[in-house]
Amino acid sequence: MNTLLLIVDDHADTLELHALEMSRHGFEVVTAESGSAAITQAIALRPAAVLMDIVMPGMDGCEAAIRIRVAIGNVPIVAVTSTPSQLRAEERLLFLAVFSKPCPAAAVADTLKRAIQKSA
Repeated sequence: MNTLLLIVDDHADTLELHALEMSRHGFEVVTAESGSAAITQAIALRPAAVLMDIVMPGMDGCEAAIRIRVAIGNVPIVAVTSTPSQLRAEERLLFLAVFSKPCPAAAVADTLKRAIQKSA
């Protein structure tokens, strides 16, 4: 089973923390520091799932999620954000789940693993 996880966040420390946590939960991790970099990585590597920050400069996580799905299909995308209440209902529909930062790594990993198994 492909367990390649693309993690997207514009804050390097948060990106590193998520990468470490998800690696501990058995994922092979690649990272991107922007929405546009996430699209490039997704096209090149075809991850099994994406862990996406929402609030980022330039392209936000919602737009990046849409573009990733257009480029590679219906990959499971889980959102992590410090401002979950600011997501509109239609934006929430872009994501399998929305976690508030700081998020429990075990719950995020479990959600991602179940989604990957379902889509396999």
